[in-house]
Formats: sequence, C-alpha cells, structure tokens
Amino acid sequence: MQNTLKLVAAAAALAAASLAHADVSIGANIEHDITKAKGADMASSGRVEVGLGAKAMNGDSFVAGRLAVEAGTAGGASPAIADAWIQYGTSAFDIKLGRFEGIGLDAKGKDTYIIGRAAGYHATTGAIRGRVATGQVHAALGVNAAPGLRFELGMVSAKTGETNGFRPVVSYTSGPLSVTAGIELLKNAAGNQTGFGTSFGYDLGGGTTVGATLAKNKDTDASTYGAYANFGALGVGYVHDDNGATATSNAFYAAYTLPLLDVKGASLTPAISFGKNAGVSDSGIRLRFNYTF
Repeated sequence: MQNTLKLVAAAAALAAASLAHADVSIGANIEHDITKAKGADMASSGRVEVGLGAKAMNGDSFVAGRLAVEAGTAGGASPAIADAWIQYGTSAFDIKLGRFEGIGLDAKGKDTYIIGRAAGYHATTGAIRGRVATGQVHAALGVNAAPGLRFELGMVSAKTGETNGFRPVVSYTSGPLSVTAGIELLKNAAGNQTGFGTSFGYDLGGGTTVGATLAKNKDTDASTYGAYANFGALGVGYVHDDNGATATSNAFYAAYTLPLLDVKGASLTPAISFGKNAGVSDSGIRLRFNYTF
C-alpha cells in the first residue's frame, strides 16, 4: 500500500508541475459501510479513492486522462487501480482507451443498499461496460451528434476464455428529461449473447426526481426492471430480477442522507432494504459514511 500511495503522490507532484500545460484536478473520497443483514454478522466494507485527472486543449481538440486508486477500508484488501485511461478528440467526437466504465444502463436512484437480488447474469447489460482486468483492449468511440445527444460504441477485444464484444449506447438529455438505451453483443464461455437495456429519469423540480430501468437478455431470458423516486435527501426504489430459469427476486430499498457534523463534503446515510429471492425473505440495514475532499 505504501508503494501505491507513493506512486499517487509522485503522479500528483508531476501534475502540479504541468499546470501551465493542462487543467489538472486532484481529489479523494471515502465511502465506508456498516451493514447488518438478517441472520448475518455485522459487516464492514468500503473504500478510499484518490484520483488525478488532467485535460489539455488545442483549439477544438483535446487530450484528457485520469488515474484513480482505491484501497479498502475494511482491511485485508490491497490498493487497486480503479480508472486509468486516456481520451482524445474534439467537441464532435472522441476516443477513450484504457481502464474505464462506459455509459450505465441500470439506473436505480439512491441504491445505497439493496438486498437479496437474484443472480440474473447479463440482465443489467453491464458485462462489458468496462474496468476490464484481463488484459483485453477496451475502447470507446463517442460521438456528440447534437446538443444533449451522445452515441458511444464500446468494444472489448477477444481473448480465449474471456467475455468480449461490442456495446453501442445512445443517451439523450433535454431539460429535466434523460433517456439512455443500449445493446450488448457479447461472446463468453456460454456462447453468443445479446442484451438490451434502457433507463430514463425526470426532474420534477423542488428536489424531486423519478426514474425507471428495464433490461433483457434474449438468449438466457434473464430480465430486470425497476423504478425509483428521490425526494430531496430521501430516496426509495424497487427492483425485480428474473434469471430466466427458476429464480426471481423482488427488492425494496430506501435511504436518507444527512449532513455529518455540518462539515462540507461529509454525509451520513442510513439505508434499509427488504425483499424475497426464490421464495426466501431477507432484510437488512446499512449505515454509510461519505466524505469528499
């Protein structure tokens, strides 16, 4: 861990030296959870993330990059690279390479804690979204087709025994409305699979937002659908999973975020979740501490 932190510190020093050539951002955040599920011991989990980003412009062209390192707060886990990518292009199009995440298709609102979900593989169309850790090439072509309209084509290269494929996604934002839809065309040990996912959100004003999500794998018949609503600091939601065989689950969740000692960037979020997976009921609570600095 000391070597990793030294690497981050060295990178930060180099970034500071290059301020004249690029816009550099350095930041960190902590997320720590204490969770108690029914019939289970109280558990601790979380991570500290330290990030470094930079972006340089030349007229309408740009080059950007980011490095983010995460270390577990529960002990035992070594620091790991979360993001490490380079992106270049113009205001019309760009290409991103490295370790990163593509556009998400599984919006669930304030999902601080969701318990008892069925293991519906590929139902949420995130199998090749990114953060690939198997040495494969991950690239994404982004096209800004119109104000608020973006197209992203993600690709994970083929490798024996590993999941690979293509992931075209379209996102659209106009005023209070946001809509995202995409397809995963992938190949893994089980053969070729195709999945579709979409989500939408709407800002009703006054701190109230609502949204829904739907995903389907046409080959395994796995599916997911859900809805959520946020009322200021309070968020509630529901999600249903079907693994395409015998397992289904229904989960309800809620969370409320409070300021922590009125310190800027610090919050405390108690959360509760309950549901039923394959006929077995489950429930639990979680307390999440966040601090961004």
